[in-house]
Amino acid sequence: MTDGKIKDRIKKYRTINNLTQQSVADRLGIDRTTYSKYENGRATPPFYTIVKLARILNVTVEELCDSNNELKNNEFSDAGAGLTNDELRLLYSFRAISESRKNEILKTINRLVRDQEKENEKEVGKEIEAELSAEN
Repeated sequence: MTDGKIKDRIKKYRTINNLTQQSVADRLGIDRTTYSKYENGRATPPFYTIVKLARILNVTVEELCDSNNELKNNEFSDAGAGLTNDELRLLYSFRAISESRKNEILKTINRLVRDQEKENEKEVGKEIEAELSAEN
């Protein structure tokens, strides 16, 4: 169940965009009764649905969600302990994309981590050289 905030924002932005519940449900590929539950707080939309809703309603995910509460209380409530809002958004976004894009992202992250490790090694090497020079 939602705490009332996201349901109100979903309805607000749907109304601003002059959309019916049925038209939003159709674009989401869900039944109108399911969508209605999101707006009346009887169900919480999964994150991938929130991402789609944001696109349909021409807003950001952050505008639909209170990033300090609703994002953390969604799918990663147990895993979210100790994660920053940016880390949670990264996890949610990762879940919303295709497997092939996930693989692209993982390859990019691995490359960036290797690059960072090389930079760290160079910095440590410079620090050691500086310490040795200072001792001589």
